[in-house]
Amino acid sequence: MTDYSKMSDDEINKAVAEYDLDGDWLLEPTDDRRFTFFNLGVAGKRTAELPNYCNNPSDAWPIILSNLIALKPVKLYVGGHRWFAAKGDVDFELKFADDNPLRAAMIVYLMMKESENA
Repeated sequence: MTDYSKMSDDEINKAVAEYDLDGDWLLEPTDDRRFTFFNLGVAGKRTAELPNYCNNPSDAWPIILSNLIALKPVKLYVGGHRWFAAKGDVDFELKFADDNPLRAAMIVYLMMKESENA
């Protein structure tokens, strides 16, 4: 299984987009934006910014809801907390903890997709 903890937010966003946007596309940096999404589908090229699943709730929430990803804050013994994300409310085989709850949820989503395609 891929070690998603070593990936940047941009790499996680790109990997999630591969499943979520489900189309033929290419990411490339531009001068004024980090990355751009190019849809090479039916009506030719249509450009839209790559969703920021790791940091924007409006991009991540539909994925969290439709895939039944559970989020829970967990206190740390040394103070503070981390966010625990898991598939559903029963199956804890696919789980991940991170300081950012949306990033944790997107990593669980990628783990789900990876196990489906294994």
